[in-house]
Amino acid sequence: MKKSQILLPFLLSVHLFLSCKNQNTGEHENLTLLKKEVITVHDDAMAKMGNLMRLKKELNANKDTITDMEIMDRIVQSEAALSEANEEMMNWMRAFSENFPAGFLVAGMKHGTHSKEGGNGETDQGDLYKKLQEELTKIKEVDQQMNKAVENAELLLGVK
Repeated sequence: MKKSQILLPFLLSVHLFLSCKNQNTGEHENLTLLKKEVITVHDDAMAKMGNLMRLKKELNANKDTITDMEIMDRIVQSEAALSEANEEMMNWMRAFSENFPAGFLVAGMKHGTHSKEGGNGETDQGDLYKKLQEELTKIKEVDQQMNKAVENAELLLGVK
Protein backbone atom coordinates (compact mmCIF):
# COMPACT_ATOMS: atom_id res chain seq x y z
CA MET A 1 0.00 0.00 0.00
CA LYS A 2 1.33 3.44 -0.86
CA LYS A 3 2.27 5.88 1.86
CA SER A 4 -0.28 8.38 0.53
CA GLN A 5 -3.06 5.80 0.91
CA ILE A 6 -2.20 5.40 4.57
CA LEU A 7 -1.32 9.04 5.19
CA LEU A 8 -4.59 10.54 3.94
CA PRO A 9 -6.83 8.70 6.43
CA PHE A 10 -4.40 9.50 9.24
CA LEU A 11 -4.27 13.20 8.39
CA LEU A 12 -8.02 13.38 8.02
CA SER A 13 -8.42 11.69 11.39
CA VAL A 14 -6.03 14.16 13.00
CA HIS A 15 -7.99 17.04 11.49
CA LEU A 16 -11.19 15.45 12.72
CA PHE A 17 -10.00 15.25 16.32
CA LEU A 18 -8.57 18.75 16.26
CA SER A 19 -11.79 20.18 14.87
CA CYS A 20 -13.84 18.80 17.73
CA LYS A 21 -12.28 21.36 20.08
CA ASN A 22 -14.53 24.22 21.23
CA GLN A 23 -17.63 23.07 19.32
CA ASN A 24 -20.89 24.01 21.00
CA THR A 25 -23.68 24.37 18.45
CA GLY A 26 -25.98 21.52 17.45
CA GLU A 27 -25.37 22.27 13.77
CA HIS A 28 -21.64 22.05 14.31
CA GLU A 29 -22.00 18.80 16.24
CA ASN A 30 -24.02 17.34 13.36
CA LEU A 31 -21.31 18.43 10.96
CA THR A 32 -18.66 16.81 13.13
CA LEU A 33 -20.60 13.55 13.30
CA LEU A 34 -21.10 13.55 9.54
CA LYS A 35 -17.41 14.17 8.97
CA LYS A 36 -16.58 11.26 11.29
CA GLU A 37 -18.94 9.01 9.35
CA VAL A 38 -17.33 9.95 6.02
CA ILE A 39 -13.88 9.21 7.43
CA THR A 40 -15.03 5.93 9.00
CA VAL A 41 -16.55 4.64 5.74
CA HIS A 42 -13.38 5.70 3.92
CA ASP A 43 -11.13 3.97 6.45
CA ASP A 44 -13.20 0.78 6.29
CA ALA A 45 -13.00 0.79 2.50
CA MET A 46 -9.25 1.42 2.59
CA ALA A 47 -8.81 -1.58 4.86
CA LYS A 48 -10.20 -3.75 2.03
CA MET A 49 -7.68 -2.57 -0.56
CA GLY A 50 -5.06 -5.19 0.29
CA ASN A 51 -7.60 -8.00 -0.05
CA LEU A 52 -8.84 -6.51 -3.32
CA MET A 53 -5.34 -6.55 -4.80
CA ARG A 54 -4.62 -10.04 -3.45
CA LEU A 55 -7.77 -11.39 -5.09
CA LYS A 56 -6.85 -9.76 -8.37
CA LYS A 57 -3.45 -11.48 -8.29
CA GLU A 58 -5.05 -14.83 -7.43
CA LEU A 59 -7.50 -14.53 -10.31
CA ASN A 60 -4.66 -13.68 -12.68
CA ALA A 61 -2.60 -16.63 -11.45
CA ASN A 62 -5.52 -19.00 -12.09
CA LYS A 63 -5.84 -17.96 -15.73
CA ASP A 64 -3.04 -20.30 -16.79
CA THR A 65 -4.94 -23.39 -15.69
CA ILE A 66 -8.37 -22.46 -17.09
CA THR A 67 -9.50 -24.09 -20.34
CA ASP A 68 -13.22 -23.34 -20.06
CA MET A 69 -13.85 -20.05 -21.89
CA GLU A 70 -16.95 -19.25 -19.82
CA ILE A 71 -14.94 -19.44 -16.60
CA MET A 72 -12.13 -17.47 -18.25
CA ASP A 73 -14.63 -14.72 -19.14
CA ARG A 74 -15.87 -14.64 -15.53
CA ILE A 75 -12.29 -14.32 -14.29
CA VAL A 76 -11.58 -11.47 -16.70
CA GLN A 77 -14.81 -9.71 -15.66
CA SER A 78 -13.98 -10.17 -11.99
CA GLU A 79 -10.47 -8.77 -12.48
CA ALA A 80 -11.97 -5.78 -14.27
CA ALA A 81 -14.47 -5.22 -11.44
CA LEU A 82 -11.67 -5.32 -8.87
CA SER A 83 -9.59 -2.87 -10.91
CA GLU A 84 -12.55 -0.56 -11.36
CA ALA A 85 -13.32 -0.62 -7.63
CA ASN A 86 -9.70 0.25 -6.90
CA GLU A 87 -9.77 3.10 -9.42
CA GLU A 88 -13.04 4.46 -8.04
CA MET A 89 -11.49 4.58 -4.56
CA MET A 90 -8.49 6.47 -5.90
CA ASN A 91 -10.79 8.86 -7.80
CA TRP A 92 -12.88 9.50 -4.70
CA MET A 93 -9.81 10.24 -2.58
CA ARG A 94 -8.42 12.60 -5.24
CA ALA A 95 -11.73 14.45 -5.56
CA PHE A 96 -12.21 14.61 -1.79
CA SER A 97 -8.73 16.08 -1.36
CA GLU A 98 -9.48 18.69 -4.03
CA ASN A 99 -12.87 19.58 -2.55
CA PHE A 100 -11.63 19.59 1.04
CA PRO A 101 -7.97 20.66 1.03
CA ALA A 102 -5.83 19.77 4.03
CA GLY A 103 -7.00 21.81 6.99
CA PHE A 104 -10.18 23.04 5.31
CA LEU A 105 -12.54 20.87 7.32
CA VAL A 106 -11.01 22.25 10.50
CA ALA A 107 -10.95 25.88 9.35
CA GLY A 108 -14.21 25.62 7.41
CA MET A 109 -16.08 24.20 10.37
CA LYS A 110 -14.77 26.87 12.71
CA HIS A 111 -15.18 29.84 10.40
CA GLY A 112 -17.56 28.69 7.66
CA THR A 113 -15.14 29.69 4.92
CA HIS A 114 -13.96 27.90 1.84
CA SER A 115 -11.69 29.87 -0.47
CA LYS A 116 -12.32 27.52 -3.42
CA GLU A 117 -15.87 28.88 -3.76
CA GLY A 118 -14.71 32.20 -5.19
CA GLY A 119 -16.27 35.55 -4.42
CA ASN A 120 -15.97 36.27 -0.75
CA GLY A 121 -15.12 32.63 -0.05
CA GLU A 122 -18.03 32.16 2.36
CA THR A 123 -19.63 28.75 2.75
CA ASP A 124 -22.12 28.37 5.55
CA GLN A 125 -22.22 25.24 7.65
CA GLY A 126 -25.40 24.12 5.87
CA ASP A 127 -23.54 24.12 2.55
CA LEU A 128 -20.63 22.29 4.12
CA TYR A 129 -23.03 19.73 5.59
CA LYS A 130 -24.63 19.21 2.17
CA LYS A 131 -21.21 18.74 0.53
CA LEU A 132 -20.14 16.24 3.17
CA GLN A 133 -23.47 14.42 2.79
CA GLU A 134 -22.73 14.10 -0.95
CA GLU A 135 -19.26 12.76 -0.17
CA LEU A 136 -20.74 10.23 2.25
CA THR A 137 -23.07 9.00 -0.48
CA LYS A 138 -20.18 8.74 -2.93
CA ILE A 139 -17.84 6.86 -0.59
CA LYS A 140 -20.64 4.48 0.41
CA GLU A 141 -21.17 3.72 -3.28
CA VAL A 142 -17.44 3.06 -3.69
CA ASP A 143 -17.49 0.81 -0.62
CA GLN A 144 -20.45 -1.14 -2.01
CA GLN A 145 -18.69 -1.49 -5.35
CA MET A 146 -15.61 -2.82 -3.58
CA ASN A 147 -17.67 -5.26 -1.49
CA LYS A 148 -19.44 -6.61 -4.58
CA ALA A 149 -16.19 -7.00 -6.54
CA VAL A 150 -14.49 -8.78 -3.62
CA GLU A 151 -17.46 -11.04 -3.01
CA ASN A 152 -17.70 -12.04 -6.66
CA ALA A 153 -13.96 -12.74 -6.85
CA GLU A 154 -14.08 -14.83 -3.67
CA LEU A 155 -17.01 -16.85 -5.03
CA LEU A 156 -15.17 -17.43 -8.28
CA LEU A 157 -12.05 -18.55 -6.43
CA GLY A 158 -14.07 -20.74 -4.09
CA VAL A 159 -13.07 -18.76 -1.02
CA LYS A 160 -16.72 -18.26 -0.02
